[in-house]
Amino acid sequence: MNNLQEYIFLETKDQPVLIEKTISHKGINFYQAQEILQAEQATLPTIPVYLAFIDCLLSKKVYDGNKKELGRLEITDLLEQVLGLREQYEEWLDAEFRGCTTYVYHRFNEEGDVEEVRRRVANHLKEKCLVDFIKRENGKVGLARETYNKQGLPKKLSEREDSEGKLIFIPPINKNLNSRKRVVSAVTFRNLPKNPILYCNRNPLLRTGTTGVRAVRYGTKV
Repeated sequence: MNNLQEYIFLETKDQPVLIEKTISHKGINFYQAQEILQAEQATLPTIPVYLAFIDCLLSKKVYDGNKKELGRLEITDLLEQVLGLREQYEEWLDAEFRGCTTYVYHRFNEEGDVEEVRRRVANHLKEKCLVDFIKRENGKVGLARETYNKQGLPKKLSEREDSEGKLIFIPPINKNLNSRKRVVSAVTFRNLPKNPILYCNRNPLLRTGTTGVRAVRYGTKV
């Protein structure tokens, strides 16, 4: 890759990740997003990777794909974009729910081929609610990590009554695969400045002019 300066480097628990600084390809649906990025040897960020991206920006200790530290002004600019202080938009994330039990995401294997990974949906909140998102503690600002399970889904309600620094969570469609209604749902993150929204009930065929993608490269693609 010769444009590493256009990515943010994340050191995740599983493997190194590069996530693009800006979104692109607005106006495409979830399946089109997967097809376009996979043709570029990239994919969408999973929910945990996207949360790690936000947490990294909040830490103010950020490096690009060349491992060069970003200046404070650029970090502030990126954070304001992601949190909707400049422009409001949605981003497709790499998460698809099939029925109320199966969670699907993608990864590249050692041969460079895309694999579909299926997991049982981990325990999470089942109703629309406000959950902790950004917390301020001992003079530090960061993601409220304890709120989310390993799949990035909120697992606990906020103990605070105010709405500051909270995220609106809309859970996956609670239907089994035998239902006659739509049972497959995809995920977007909408960057509203007061309370961003994690939509886990989006129709994968949804297309709007404000919904785009952010490329991610894992492991051997970094």
